[in-house]
Amino acid sequence: MFWGAPASTSDTTFLTDIKALVAKGINISHVMTFNEPELSTDYGGSNVDPTVAAKLWVSNIIPLQALGVRVGLPACSGSTEAVPWLSQMLGNCSKIISTGSKTKNCTYDFVPLHWYGNFNGLASHIGTYAAAYVALSL
Repeated sequence: MFWGAPASTSDTTFLTDIKALVAKGINISHVMTFNEPELSTDYGGSNVDPTVAAKLWVSNIIPLQALGVRVGLPACSGSTEAVPWLSQMLGNCSKIISTGSKTKNCTYDFVPLHWYGNFNGLASHIGTYAAAYVALSL
């Protein structure tokens, strides 16, 4: 898991490390990104600005996708800030990779979720993500 952000957005240590493991014959088929990035570290989050996360996604995650590694969206918390944070991150990412009038969207293969409440709350949380997934993937 690419847990949090390194000091520099040009840091590709995560990418280099994963590629080195694959070169050694380790089967890495999936990676996760940014644990609860919309929360401060005081609350256990990785506190990553969505603009920074987008830059790191482009430099560390998109190259892994090109190698066939499946990637998960950042694993946001169950807070109301999760979907807006993801929307900002994906929007920023798409702006970075788009060229001229040709718009491209940053893609992902799965959506990790955190939930610490009851089942009804989980069902509602999943519904929020399902509705946002359609909006975020357009």
